[in-house]
Amino acid sequence: CYGATERNGGRDEAQRGLAECRRFLLSNRRPHVRGAVALHASFTVSDATVLDAAHLCRDLGALMHVHLAEDAADVADARERGYPGPLERLLALEALPPGSICAHGVHLSAEQVARATRDGLWLVQNPRSNEGNRVGYGASLGADPRVALGTDGYPARMDDEAQALARLGAEHGAPADVVARRLAASRALARTIFGDGVDEDTVERDASGAVMRVVVGGRAVVEDGRLTGGDIDAIRADAAREAEALWGRMRAL
Repeated sequence: CYGATERNGGRDEAQRGLAECRRFLLSNRRPHVRGAVALHASFTVSDATVLDAAHLCRDLGALMHVHLAEDAADVADARERGYPGPLERLLALEALPPGSICAHGVHLSAEQVARATRDGLWLVQNPRSNEGNRVGYGASLGADPRVALGTDGYPARMDDEAQALARLGAEHGAPADVVARRLAASRALARTIFGDGVDEDTVERDASGAVMRVVVGGRAVVEDGRLTGGDIDAIRADAAREAEALWGRMRAL
C-alpha cells in the first residue's frame, strides 16, 4: 500500500496517493501479495481525505492501513478537530473496516486498544522504530491478542524486532510472554490475509541463524541457503538500477 498524505502537497498529493492505492489493488495478480488502502499518520490528512479513503475501502472491498497514535501529536490533532482521539476520528468517518491494520498505537489508552479489538481491527507494534523516533513505548498495548509485531520499514529481521520488544517490554512492565503473544498475533494476522496455508510455510536455519530452507505454499523457494526460483545476482542488479532511477526522480522534486 501507499500511505496517502497531505504533508507536502495538500489535497492533490493525497488524491494522487489514493489513486495509486486504487491502481495497485485493481492490477495486482500476485498470490503472495495483498494490497490495502492506506493513509500515513492521520494527523497529516484532512477529514475530506479520510472520507475519500473510506469510500475507496468500500468501493474495492479493501482494508485500511494507517499509522495511528504513533506520536502524541496525532492525539492532539484529533482533539483539535473535535474528536476524542485519532481512533475515534477514523471510526466516526467509517474509515476502518473490520480487519484493518493500525500501525503503532503508542499513545492509545487501554480502553481504546480494547475498542479496536472489539471492532475487529489489528494493531501492529514497532518497538525499534518507536524507540528510534523517541515517540515512547506502547504500554497500553499490553497482552491484547490482536496486537502483532512489525518493523515500520526497519530492516526486516524479525528476530531483532523480537529482541527489542523483549528488552523494552521488560523496562515498561509488559507481560513476561509479550514476545510470544505478539508473534502469535502476527501469525493470526497473516492467516486472516492469506488463509490457513500460511501455517504450512516454514523457515529452517543453521546454528548461526542463517536461513537454509524456506517453503512457501508447499514449494521450496530456498534450498541450502540459495534461492531456487530466481537469479539472485540478476535480482540485485535490477534492484540497484531501480534504486538509482528512484533517487534520480527524488532529486528532481
